[in-house]
Amino acid sequence: MANKILALTAVVVLGLGNLLHIVGLATPEWAKNELRNEGLSVTVTLGLWKSCVGSKCITISTLSELGRRGDLSQIKACGAMAILGMLAGGAALLLAVVKAIMMVMDKEHPKPLGLGALVCSIVSLALIVICVIIWFAGVQPGGEAGYSLGLSIVGAILIPIGGVLSFISR
Repeated sequence: MANKILALTAVVVLGLGNLLHIVGLATPEWAKNELRNEGLSVTVTLGLWKSCVGSKCITISTLSELGRRGDLSQIKACGAMAILGMLAGGAALLLAVVKAIMMVMDKEHPKPLGLGALVCSIVSLALIVICVIIWFAGVQPGGEAGYSLGLSIVGAILIPIGGVLSFISR
């Protein structure tokens, strides 16, 4: 019974980690700046896919087309690593769900399911960490880190915890 609860807990933790990372990757606030001039104030945010000034947003590719100075390849690399991290986390979740279902149904489950969930979750963590490193090394435009970045980091921490829980449930 304890192993079934552990397997279900692994699914919940992996699901929550993936959800947080997906929300972080989809929302446009990895960086946030407050610009003030002569009593006027506007918030500028930058995400992996778009940048917003107040409530007006444009995609990163539009910034490139508008002739924005600088290289957007680092933002694109962050996006790629974040997407790959999401896919690896999704694979870990899928393997953990299959294992948990088989355990709840008292079916014999292949031992590599837990190991696969663990490996995929560690790969997810590594890819998200690479994304965050690229962000801070080359993209972060100053100001403060936004909530989207925080959500992805928390998701990256939860995903391998879920992978470990899936691995140790027998």
